[in-house]
Amino acid sequence: MRVTSTDQHFGYNSTNVLAKKNKKNAEKKNKKKWHKPMSIHRSGLFLAAFLFIIVLNVPGFAEAAHCPEFPRVAWWKGVTHQSTIALVNQKHAGNWRPLIKNWQSNLSKLQKIRKKDSVASIRYKTFDPFHGQQTRRVTLSGDKLEAYIDNVWRRLAILYCLSDMETANDKPSDENG
Repeated sequence: MRVTSTDQHFGYNSTNVLAKKNKKNAEKKNKKKWHKPMSIHRSGLFLAAFLFIIVLNVPGFAEAAHCPEFPRVAWWKGVTHQSTIALVNQKHAGNWRPLIKNWQSNLSKLQKIRKKDSVASIRYKTFDPFHGQQTRRVTLSGDKLEAYIDNVWRRLAILYCLSDMETANDKPSDENG
């Protein structure tokens, strides 16, 4: 890189002598830096290809990968695609309707609270090794309530996505073509 400075008071250009002397050193450093991203790029491609193959070979994971991840909410700890699918299979015998209806009801209540400019109070359970299971309460209003409503919308969309994937997997395949 060539460093130049212009002295407008005297009307001439002067070149920084140190920049000329260090030009060769800078070019050597740039050449060394050029090769590092290439090797990182190649290893990144290899890693991406490896992960892609793994995802395609794990049953159920490839389908769930099409659905976005659940949003991060402090009191939704441990909610993943696999945990949600397991919950539906254990608690509702594979029927997604009760879980989706529950979250639709929650969303409807939250929207009514927002419309009234009121405060939403949400209870959730946590586990403390010293005190055991505890019930906590969070109150949401304004921007925090709006953000939570957006997260509930996202959760519902993900539930629909997962239910579509699971019901598509449960359908018998047509062997006649």
